[in-house]
Amino acid sequence: MMVLNAKEERVLRHLEELGLSLYEGKAYFSCLVLGRAKVREIARYSSVPESKIYYVLERLEEKGLIEIEEERPKHVKAIPVKELAYRMVEHRKKQIENIRIAEKELEEIVETISPMIRENNSKYIRLFKPKYRV
Repeated sequence: MMVLNAKEERVLRHLEELGLSLYEGKAYFSCLVLGRAKVREIARYSSVPESKIYYVLERLEEKGLIEIEEERPKHVKAIPVKELAYRMVEHRKKQIENIRIAEKELEEIVETISPMIRENNSKYIRLFKPKYRV
């Protein structure tokens, strides 16, 4: 179980500022402290519930902050702290690019559908409200 001193609490605050959730911060910090460790050890040390630890570690892996070895039992290793900011920036860049792509696709869809709906509005679109609610 993780008992935090003032320095460790500061580290978790910094990790949250970088965009990690509390559980992600605790798990990443635990991986740094433990080195290569089993998932169960990380859950125990970080106080992240075992029911959530696999999801949390999966998110950290998606962000490029840990490496999960697929052997049984699974072992996890954190990337060095020196690479943390760079990886977080790269992850954010990907998120921003995905948002821009989604925005363009949404604009195209609206441009395609909007004239059709305006043109056919009175002919085809009707809303019905039931008299009685079930």
